Amino acid sequence: MKEWFRFSPGASKPRIFLALTATLYAGAILYFCLVIPAWGRWYSRSAPFRAQTDAFLRGELALSHNPADLRLSGDLCWSQRGVQQVWGLGIPLWRLPFEALARACGQPAFPDRLALGLFMALAAFVVLDTWCGRITGIGAATLFLFFAPLLNILRGRMSQYEEVLVYEYLFALMLICGTVALSRHPSWRRFWALCALAGLGGLIRPTLIFYGAATVAVAGLAMIRQAAKTRTPAPLCLRRSLAAAFWFSLGNGLLGLSNRVRFGSFWAFGHQLNLQPPGLLPAVYLTRFEFPFIRIPWTQAARELFGALFLCRKFTGSYFFLSAGLFPGQSPVFRFREFNFSTFDISYAGLLVLACAAATASALRRQPSRSSDDAGLARTDRETLILWSALSGALMAAFYLRVCALADRYMLDFAPAFAAAIASLWLAAADQVARLRRKRLALSLLFAPLWSWQVAEIARSKNNSGPPASVAWKDMRSKIIRPGKTPSRSFPDEYRLGEASAIPAIPYNATGWDSSSGRLSVAAEFFVENPEFLELELEPARIGAGGGKYFRQASPPAMRAKVGLEFLRREHTVRTSGGWIVRFAGPQQRRYQRGLQPVFLATVPNKDLGRYALTHAPWVLKRLSWHALRGL
Repeated sequence: MKEWFRFSPGASKPRIFLALTATLYAGAILYFCLVIPAWGRWYSRSAPFRAQTDAFLRGELALSHNPADLRLSGDLCWSQRGVQQVWGLGIPLWRLPFEALARACGQPAFPDRLALGLFMALAAFVVLDTWCGRITGIGAATLFLFFAPLLNILRGRMSQYEEVLVYEYLFALMLICGTVALSRHPSWRRFWALCALAGLGGLIRPTLIFYGAATVAVAGLAMIRQAAKTRTPAPLCLRRSLAAAFWFSLGNGLLGLSNRVRFGSFWAFGHQLNLQPPGLLPAVYLTRFEFPFIRIPWTQAARELFGALFLCRKFTGSYFFLSAGLFPGQSPVFRFREFNFSTFDISYAGLLVLACAAATASALRRQPSRSSDDAGLARTDRETLILWSALSGALMAAFYLRVCALADRYMLDFAPAFAAAIASLWLAAADQVARLRRKRLALSLLFAPLWSWQVAEIARSKNNSGPPASVAWKDMRSKIIRPGKTPSRSFPDEYRLGEASAIPAIPYNATGWDSSSGRLSVAAEFFVENPEFLELELEPARIGAGGGKYFRQASPPAMRAKVGLEFLRREHTVRTSGGWIVRFAGPQQRRYQRGLQPVFLATVPNKDLGRYALTHAPWVLKRLSWHALRGL
């Protein structure tokens, strides 16, 4: 009975007290950040996660099989004959048992924000249990739980874009704490459990794969040291290590399998299929075809990443592609850039440098032959944190050096790594202060700069996206998908200029093509049915008041096309009296040959992308055909 009030044997922290503290923390954060601004307003205005949980309850992965439901949110996609969301299955899976319980009790739904609060309380409980055994750990706990970037994103709009970042940060905190706890008291069973947990992170957000890999590597190093200390036979150690790799691979395999079922490829996460409004068509080009930034030198890419992380000076607003002067080091090369809330500033860079210097000095310094258990644990904690931070941060940086988009929310992917490094610096400083004669007073004074910096960072943070969009249940009813039969429709064999009434009214259909003038954007999105080929009839666009001057033409071979994830092979380009006919062969993959399919067009060469990003391409599309006309 006594152990019920303690988290682990020998621990001095009452479980109930920690649970109550964690719950109070979660409730206070959500209330003061206006995520739950008033009683009853605890539902997110964003529909995708709720729709995904509803699909789970129906025994499906697709949100709907009706293309009209693409209207529910931007960035949804039509894949595998269904509407799919691209923000991961982890959050809907977390919500699933609560939603099922609410339905069983006769309630219409379980509040989204309460599910977030429960996850936050769980993460806070793990953090408090890991760090509140010693006074020095209190500083680390407050740093993790009141990290300024976390609070700033909670004060923003909190749609699905931001909500997944909060879950990512909280999940990474649990990985940090699990790695530290394992390093203190190595155990193969704990190691296997930690590997299994690390493998599930990618279901929440793909970048958690990097944190999972860092967790397995650092925890594995702790187990290697333990095996050497206990003289575990090499074959036994190998078998146990293979078991750990299996448990880590299991979660990642589940992620890949779900990707295969939802998007058609083990490695696809949906971002090459999501449908975009006209203002974001350059992003369609960048994610489907190619992007110029991949060819710039690594040094230039590193300068841009550093500037985006620590030196961002202004917000982009709606100018995602041509905003200049956002931060020092910004490359002139065309790229999607979106910054609308504060992430990190130069003080974080300074603290990271100090953390690395402190870790290096500690590694080089000869340790005394006799040291207390507390000193040994403190050193283990610091080493674990800095190794975990360095490895995960390096993997994350290598990834973001070569992606086609850079945004404030992507920079928040670094938050767990930065928090771990700064926590290691705090512990190093506390270790030095603890050697003083009046160490209690000195430790108390050491909290002042830590908390002052955190308060200053929270106060300095800005968010240009508005307050959290939390609503009552009555405001969500219109966004609930009610499964039913897909409406029958008569689909044409082609789209023609001036025949807008013949284009099926599917959300995002013919985006990037003005069906009255025929003008194309740099990219375009169409829906076709049972494509046998793809044929485009083009003519050069004219400019000027009288329309007598031709646009400077791009070459017809610049035209590229995809059906879903498959590039279409160009069969021929024929010159006509007024322009060209460009014909592509039909898709080779059977899944793209039947049924409703999304088609993506790139209309200009990569080198001209910046020139035409915010205007029309130099083409008029007169006709788009995909199989022979009926009756011919």
